[in-house]
Amino acid sequence: MPFPGHPEIYPLVLTNKTQEIFNCRIDEDVTDEHPYKLIKKEDIFADFENRAAVSDFYPVKKIIQEYPGDELLLVYDKDFKYGLNFYLIGTEEGKENYLNPPEVPEEQEEYKEHIPEDIYIYKPPICKPWVSLGSEKEIEEESVKESTKEITYMISRKRSEFGAPVKFSDQNASSVKDAYIECTAYPDKNFTLKQLERDVGMQVVPKIKDTSTQTRW
Repeated sequence: MPFPGHPEIYPLVLTNKTQEIFNCRIDEDVTDEHPYKLIKKEDIFADFENRAAVSDFYPVKKIIQEYPGDELLLVYDKDFKYGLNFYLIGTEEGKENYLNPPEVPEEQEEYKEHIPEDIYIYKPPICKPWVSLGSEKEIEEESVKESTKEITYMISRKRSEFGAPVKFSDQNASSVKDAYIECTAYPDKNFTLKQLERDVGMQVVPKIKDTSTQTRW
């Protein structure tokens, strides 16, 4: 979204990866003396194809598509005047005014010289809408989710057996038929599984304990 009061300015956050791709690294390619960089539209479109919504230019994709020129002006905002570390000028007129600013009359220049530089002008903070930069997609991919469906069992007794006398005794499982069934492990030669790649996520969760109570039989 454009900055309030400046419809031609679109603040952006450019990560170190994006700065390397477009050769606009802070304090190297863009500095205080030369704070701007001309970016070709075709290079930004190529970034859309490679990184899709993760691209830092994705929030202004429509502005870039409708831009009439072949090169857009990207400016390094060192003092965060418009809220983020860079901003894009989305009009040809705005780009021309930035690269070739109009001459200021001498009277105004003299007036500026008499203004003390140490006067602090308070600028109240401006509430801005949240802009998606693609990070929620990475968080969604790395989040831990249940991979299997949970199964719930409920065991109950017949109503007619409530209150009936019960007699318990010891029993040898080896001497009683069908008292137990042994399932020993064995290697299956017809089945092989090779692990090629695995994403592992870890998350701290509180200990959970399920308990239940019931009246005496």
